[in-house]
Amino acid sequence: MPVLALVGVLAALAVGIGGLLYAIRERRTPRELRGDWWTDFEREFHAYAERTARPPRDRRRQRGETA
Repeated sequence: MPVLALVGVLAALAVGIGGLLYAIRERRTPRELRGDWWTDFEREFHAYAERTARPPRDRRRQRGETA
């Protein structure tokens, strides 16, 4: 019986420490990186990569310059 009580106390302690670590990590994480930010980042990155992969002549036309 005392072993079962010790296991219960250790399990409760582990859950409490896990919750505390989660709360600390959430507090330290910048607001921009909370939640599902990967989808937005990936979309913006692919758009950036597509813009910068164009030949220089195409980029000048995009800015309104003429060749």
